[in-house]
Amino acid sequence: MKSNYGRISIVSIMFYLAGIGITVYTLIILPDELARRTGQLDLELITSLRAILLKTGIISGITFALGLTAIWFAMKKPAAIMAQKTSEAVRSEQDKHQQSQTEDKTIAIDEQALIRIQQGLKKADKNSNVYDQLLGALAKELEICQAAYYLPELHEDKRIVKLVESYAFSIPESKTIQYEFGEGLIGQAAREKKKMIIDDVPQGYLKVISGLGSASPAHLVIMPVCNEENNLVGIAEFASFKKLTSGELELIERALAMPGLTTGEETNDAHEKQKKG
Repeated sequence: MKSNYGRISIVSIMFYLAGIGITVYTLIILPDELARRTGQLDLELITSLRAILLKTGIISGITFALGLTAIWFAMKKPAAIMAQKTSEAVRSEQDKHQQSQTEDKTIAIDEQALIRIQQGLKKADKNSNVYDQLLGALAKELEICQAAYYLPELHEDKRIVKLVESYAFSIPESKTIQYEFGEGLIGQAAREKKKMIIDDVPQGYLKVISGLGSASPAHLVIMPVCNEENNLVGIAEFASFKKLTSGELELIERALAMPGLTTGEETNDAHEKQKKG
């Protein structure tokens, strides 16, 4: 269809140019033609007519030239638009390819990070705190600035989750942090067994302190850890200055699902031994 339009346009332009030539030629020979046909025009009248018709021919020629220029630009514009669209399509395909390569690279990096975390936990001896190992490894891999791990307990016939390990938390060692089920964000996540992702943490809600000052993370992730029977065996909390990607969140979920963390028995025993030691 596009090729037919192109042929029609070329033929139309050829007829247009031919029409211009015929019109100009007719205006030039018109005085002589009138004299030849009528035999009544004298030389002076023919000269006057030729001057008038010459001006008319010049004006007509300019008009035709402007029309031809307009046609040329009208034909050039679709070609330019087509070239621009082609360039944009090529650029879009290149961007998609680059994005695909980046996503593949991110997936590969996540897999390698998971392997490193698994190897780190396997190397830990029985007296090591696996929660400390886990939080430190995730913080290193994902640039997490704060992390905490809570275990569920029964306290005075009430279900609570108690802080057992933390990373970069500015709290005294003697202070005990615990929440009843449904109390605060941690308690709510424990009761509902649902992941919480908060990307607009209020200023001052969390605070990271270093020797040079302090700052407040803006992003918070709370993940319940459940076993195969969907019983709660832990709560993990992570704070970050940057929003975690879907791949990073998946890495955390897979790390928390490692054997030993979801059973609760082996890791709880190790934690109790470390406290007694």
